[in-house]
Amino acid sequence: MPKVSKDSATQGGEFGPVTDRSEEIEGYTVNFTSFHEDIDATPLMKGLPDDRCQCPHWGYVVSGRMTFRFADHDEVFEAGDAFYAPPGHVPVKHEPGSEVVFFSPSEELKKTDEGHDEEHAGDAGRLTHVVFGAPARWVLPAAYLWG
Repeated sequence: MPKVSKDSATQGGEFGPVTDRSEEIEGYTVNFTSFHEDIDATPLMKGLPDDRCQCPHWGYVVSGRMTFRFADHDEVFEAGDAFYAPPGHVPVKHEPGSEVVFFSPSEELKKTDEGHDEEHAGDAGRLTHVVFGAPARWVLPAAYLWG
């Protein structure tokens, strides 16, 4: 049976405010993501349908807490919570020190990545950045993240 751990994952790395380790297993991407700073991912979603992530994610909050915004409500996930985030969400808050394991369908994650790349292809003043399952090649101006 395939398996992966944070230590055995071969993808990802250190990306400033985020550490991400990931691996694909039988059509799903597993991300082990640690947030060193609070991150509002709203700017990362710009250009996607409804400016929201269209990839579903299942996960488990190992420590800390995070908030996802949906069209009609916010949802807070805390240490010990298993969760499902359907398409149409935006991760808007990540408590520094939070550690989360995400499980995402790889093909849907790739489509979200491709939509993001088209929107942000010409950005200047780039900062490599990862947000739960987002590929390491996503780049944005630092002002998007820290004003």
